[in-house]
Amino acid sequence: MKTIQLLFVFGLLIISCNSPNTKKEAESTETLPTKEIDYQVGLIFINDYLEFLYNFDENSNRVNWINQRKDVSTKFKTELKTLEDAAEKENPEYGLGFDPILDAQDSPSKFEIESKKENYLIVRGVDWPDFRLTIKLIHDKENWLVDGAGVINVPKDQRIER
Repeated sequence: MKTIQLLFVFGLLIISCNSPNTKKEAESTETLPTKEIDYQVGLIFINDYLEFLYNFDENSNRVNWINQRKDVSTKFKTELKTLEDAAEKENPEYGLGFDPILDAQDSPSKFEIESKKENYLIVRGVDWPDFRLTIKLIHDKENWLVDGAGVINVPKDQRIER
């Protein structure tokens, strides 16, 4: 009987020694702020991009425009530049032949949010509802950023088939 009592006391001692740490961990987990996804970042970006395209002239440069954006990830910027450089090297006159951000040659004049799933946003054309596009968002240390759109950093299984 004394052995059972000693084991019981020993067990309580172990539990009581671990309780403060467990409680601290639980408290710190509960107080961590959750980062609600700001899907508006993606919508604003893509509509600004359309505005850029509609004002496009021979002096316009998509890579430079993207590089000036503070709401676009470095990975997106790098991938776009790499893709465009490779296309220009392969075919200097024709380039890619499509817009990699829109994954198309043509586009609507404005997008609206169709659906949201985790860090992916699906937008559709306001004047062309059958035109849909996937935008990928990530959170850096401070802000939500566009990390993918069209063929840029969007996995094939998340892209809209055309």
